[in-house]
Amino acid sequence: MQEIAERKEWVELFETAERQIEDAATLIEMAEETGDESMAGDVDEEVTAAYKTIGDMELKNTLSGPDDDRNAIMHINAGAGGTEAQDWAEMLMRMYTRWAEKTGFKVALVDEQIGDVAGMKSVTLEM
Repeated sequence: MQEIAERKEWVELFETAERQIEDAATLIEMAEETGDESMAGDVDEEVTAAYKTIGDMELKNTLSGPDDDRNAIMHINAGAGGTEAQDWAEMLMRMYTRWAEKTGFKVALVDEQIGDVAGMKSVTLEM
């Protein structure tokens, strides 16, 4: 079922890109027939949307390896540097967590060691 859903997503992306390109071509034909230059903005929007869809397909293709759908475990260790390094480790954790959530990944905090003054000595995340 997972493979069917993945292939369906590929087909939908391809059909969306194909439709956007056809819409842009139709708009170009209409603009040429009527001599209406005000349609250039509409053509530009359709072409931009098609480029974005094709870019999404390229990214999906790049991330289509056999292990790309598996979880990742990230460990951030402050190391040497004292309070500043521990603060930086906490900032990195927040940045990666926000990026993962924005991208649609689920994030679970596996382990953490709080710093003495600020930040974190180490943290382990599962994405």
